[in-house]
Amino acid sequence: MTEVVCGLLLAAVSGLTFIAYKHPKGYDKISPFIFLANAVLFLMYLAWTIGYQSGFYEGQKANGTLEYPIPFHWLLILMIANAGYLSFLSYLPSILEIDKDDNDTQANE
Repeated sequence: MTEVVCGLLLAAVSGLTFIAYKHPKGYDKISPFIFLANAVLFLMYLAWTIGYQSGFYEGQKANGTLEYPIPFHWLLILMIANAGYLSFLSYLPSILEIDKDDNDTQANE
């Protein structure tokens, strides 16, 4: 299962990088939706984690042992890295000094 998820994740990252490099205008159109989806998924997971941990904490408190079940900092690091990578892809044409109009014209030929 892990191999499949890693392969799909690698394919998604490669596809986004290809779109940002070869079709910067197209990436500019879809990047706000990708950022929004990233933020919504993070907030949904955050709400679930807070609810789960508070319930788990109350159960552990009633049982007499207190532990924190989910390491949240790894997800936070992953989301910040993801947002940084998406921002990098947004600035890729200016970093590589690629003209967006010229690049799309060459791709259509």
